[in-house]
Amino acid sequence: MIAHDSHIVWLVCLILNSANPVLRHQVIKYGKLVFEESEDVRVEFEVKVLREYMDMEYFRRVQMDMVREWAESIAVVGDDND
Repeated sequence: MIAHDSHIVWLVCLILNSANPVLRHQVIKYGKLVFEESEDVRVEFEVKVLREYMDMEYFRRVQMDMVREWAESIAVVGDDND
């Protein structure tokens, strides 16, 4: 992935095979490909990553709902102490 910051070019190289599904998805979605040895292998990998990411969507949503409910309950308790 290449990011431009003023006149500096940052290059971040990642080995995605063992990265978590969210990171893999972010790299596929927003990253810039700088080299591929085989288009077939890349496409197969991207399909696998997108399938894994979408399979976990429901669980991420449930987890975020639970975190949101917890944060709201903490906020309500905090307001009572004012």
